Amino acid sequence: MKPVKTVVILFLLALTAGCASQQERTDASSAQAAAEIWLNHLDNGNSEELWSLTSELAKARYQKEDRVKAWIGTREVMGEVIRRKEPVNWAMEPWTANLPEGNYRHLIYESNFDNQKDVLEEMILVSEDGEWRVVNWYLGRWRW
Repeated sequence: MKPVKTVVILFLLALTAGCASQQERTDASSAQAAAEIWLNHLDNGNSEELWSLTSELAKARYQKEDRVKAWIGTREVMGEVIRRKEPVNWAMEPWTANLPEGNYRHLIYESNFDNQKDVLEEMILVSEDGEWRVVNWYLGRWRW
């Protein structure tokens, strides 16, 4: 009887792991789709659309005009997008960025623009009411 219990327990563990990884894939895909819509609005300077796709968490922390102006102003300086690679995309624990509890994703795009090469575009997104919304977008540079 003991071997049967072990097999059943192992089966249930494998089934649970499969569900978790399916949810992980769904979250990763949905967050990336939301990020790319948001980035498209950023690339085109669409301030109202940017703000409408921004998380309530960010809206509570920042003034709309200041944040949108900062995002668009930073982006405009770089010129046209030459290339934006498929992002690195992972689940993020809220405590790592001093955020409240929630379901977060951290995406990093390797990008090149007319006026700026080898840029890292980093984004934090949160799931709010089943929709992925941008908490923040910021830039980094490769440091090899």
